[in-house]
Amino acid sequence: MLDPLWASVIVTAFLAGVTGYYAWLMRQARFDDVRPILEARIDVFEEVGPVLCVRNVGAVAEDVEIRFRFDNSPRGEEFLMYAPYIRRDEFKRFMLGYSTLKELSENHDFLYVHIIAKDIYGRKHEFYHDIDLKKLYHSRLQSVIYQGRTVEEALYEIHEELREMRKTLEKIVERMS
Repeated sequence: MLDPLWASVIVTAFLAGVTGYYAWLMRQARFDDVRPILEARIDVFEEVGPVLCVRNVGAVAEDVEIRFRFDNSPRGEEFLMYAPYIRRDEFKRFMLGYSTLKELSENHDFLYVHIIAKDIYGRKHEFYHDIDLKKLYHSRLQSVIYQGRTVEEALYEIHEELREMRKTLEKIVERMS
């Protein structure tokens, strides 16, 4: 038979292990909640031409360095932009120096983007994006661009807003009846 003292030691050790594992899981979940997620894309505006658009879809990003270069740039030539922070759903736009997407895609095949950012705990995160400019140009020919968004994106946003309005109105009607 097991001595009661040893049984309590084993149970205590087991509970300490479970508690430690749970604390580790909670820490990982907390780190995932504060992780910035930065996306890069090319937007086209009639007034300024194609611009590099960096959007944060995660938590706040601090000390954001955006490095980009074209595929046929001389070795070591890259452009560096800095933003002290980018909030969730916020955009930062950088002009690429071309007046049209066609001109950009004729001169370059790819745009390589490397983004380095810190979360609120100071942990460094890196994001890499390769943008195929020729493919982008041909896909944009098939859809109309308005203020940096395709018609499909604008319609989707309107659809989502209408869905939210409908839910709100249904709640109001439900409360009134």
